[in-house]
Amino acid sequence: MQVSMTMQQARLLILGDSFSADWRQDYPNSKGWPTLLEESFSVTNLSQCGCSEYRIARQLETVDPADFDYVVVSHTSPYRLYAPHHPAYDCNSMHRHCDFLYSDVEAHHELYPELLCVKEYFETFFDLEHAKFQHRLTIEHIERTLTEYAIPVLHIAHIDWQELYTPQFFRCYSDIWQKERGTINHYTDRGNKTVAQDIVDYFNKH
Repeated sequence: MQVSMTMQQARLLILGDSFSADWRQDYPNSKGWPTLLEESFSVTNLSQCGCSEYRIARQLETVDPADFDYVVVSHTSPYRLYAPHHPAYDCNSMHRHCDFLYSDVEAHHELYPELLCVKEYFETFFDLEHAKFQHRLTIEHIERTLTEYAIPVLHIAHIDWQELYTPQFFRCYSDIWQKERGTINHYTDRGNKTVAQDIVDYFNKH
């Protein structure tokens, strides 16, 4: 990736879910797009696999954005609900901060009976419009917090983002993901390289 010498020393903060997490903890030789960005930036990656938008907001609270030159926020789905504890992933290094998603809860509830009440909540009480409203408020909170700092921010998503709140300075990579679904950060090697290059190009212009 082409990058200026000054940018190579720049500090980049990444927040998000499994699309932006560092998969090397389970796949040491993997080169997802966040890993590829280490060729161009000094990267601090706080992303967590399976996390909700609320947990992404909590990631931001653990750092001082003023310590960074650029920020990437990889946003997640409104379908994922925050949970302080997910019994199915207590011993899973990559997913120990996983929140509740219906398909995941449905797949695990027989082995983990304590998830049955969560499954019933999704099936009986979950309301998508409420979830989308909470999702928007959380993204607006993240956006408002970062606006207080004079640093370039790029908000991104990898899933279909229609009918969801779109923050300023936003890119959606769902078209790339649909064509390049793979095993690392949910992308193929080519997909990871495409996303990483687009982010470098974006910050080269900002």
